[in-house]
Amino acid sequence: MPFFIYYLKKQPARPGKTIIVAVLFYLFVYVVYYFLFKYCLKLSGMQPVNRAGISTDVIGKLSFLFSDPLPSAFSVNILYTARSIFSQILAPLMMAGWAISVFIRYKKTGVVNALLHIGIVLSFLVLIYLPSMVVLENFASYRTLFAFNLAVFYLVTDQVLFFLKKQAGRKIFIYTTCIFLLATGFYNFNYQFVNPAKAERKAFISFMNKNVKTDLETVYFIRSDKFLFNSFFYTLPYKDEFGLPSTNKDWVPESLVKQYTFESTGNRSIAEKIKVIQFADTSEYNNAKIQLSGNDLLIDMNKIFRDYMNEKKQYNTSGK
Repeated sequence: MPFFIYYLKKQPARPGKTIIVAVLFYLFVYVVYYFLFKYCLKLSGMQPVNRAGISTDVIGKLSFLFSDPLPSAFSVNILYTARSIFSQILAPLMMAGWAISVFIRYKKTGVVNALLHIGIVLSFLVLIYLPSMVVLENFASYRTLFAFNLAVFYLVTDQVLFFLKKQAGRKIFIYTTCIFLLATGFYNFNYQFVNPAKAERKAFISFMNKNVKTDLETVYFIRSDKFLFNSFFYTLPYKDEFGLPSTNKDWVPESLVKQYTFESTGNRSIAEKIKVIQFADTSEYNNAKIQLSGNDLLIDMNKIFRDYMNEKKQYNTSGK
């Protein structure tokens, strides 16, 4: 990242000795880290998971870069989903605008230098995102995109500032950008993530407090629909479980139920004895034809969440 910024500030079409040495050292560190990682796995007797294998599909990886990480990075802090028409239009326009601005910036030195600059910038972005580019898995999770997104943000900002010659125009752009980032960050974190997650947990806790018995043995858990939050918070499931109900994933129900039981009773053995059987949706549960006994509990997260939100809405309306 520091040398990427260094290259942009120097603005030579060809990278100098400093950049070349930095990149070679960067790659050397990754090679050393990889063999240390393999050695640690051998010492601990563990096998690497398949998703962490090394990919040799260069074309496929470049296709992945241009189809997911790069458009996401050009989405200017707006939550990115490939299903959104807005996202599909915004990212290509931003990328095309940046490329055109490079040709304008290099018009005095020629098209070759402009193309060379674009190629070097893209190579830098590949290097910044290298761990996800060399593994078999093609999934651009938010936790792997921070440095990549930051590099693209700096790239676009630097390009805009180049064309704003007057100091007043630069200040307006910088202040406006800061306000925009703060506003979108606050909105994304609170209204697209925290508030729905809080409501989901409160709905679950409220239901459990009213229905759990001390002799509970088996829990039948119907996982929530991935679009459950949409009608109440106007959010969509984005990548990396962002905007997705936590109880939609199959690794949540058992841990959630047992953790609640442990916290409410203070007895770990009671929590561990509870059997949790989960279903992807209501139809799967109905097809199983379960006959509930007195020691069983049905948790339908879709119904629980909707009932909780509707009850909360009615309370707020009557309070007004």
